[in-house]
Amino acid sequence: MAPTLIATSPGGSGNSVLQASDLDCPPRFATPRNLDRPTLGPKCGEIAAALGVPFMPWQQYVADVILEVDPATGLLYYRHWTLLVPRQSGKTTLVVALAVHRALAWGSGRTSSTPRRIATRR
Repeated sequence: MAPTLIATSPGGSGNSVLQASDLDCPPRFATPRNLDRPTLGPKCGEIAAALGVPFMPWQQYVADVILEVDPATGLLYYRHWTLLVPRQSGKTTLVVALAVHRALAWGSGRTSSTPRRIATRR
């Protein structure tokens, strides 16, 4: 199953291009990277590498998309995002790197994550 990224956009679609050429398995559903907006994704990738777990290509793509910066405000373009990937795919690696990046970049940035329990034990 390919990773799924859904980022909620506050505005229109703009000049969006799905840059998935370096992905072995492009996502079935994804928010395309908008090349008109700068991204902090590469910085987040550097943090992941410094933590000893370099990003896989799909993780870097996700970081590039969700860390796009709105040029008009200087704030992150996507305030909320959802990532759906199978078990053992690298979600925690991505989320930890994003949390560290956010803490270092904004100082008092808050992150939240909610686990999803599919089946409960009886």
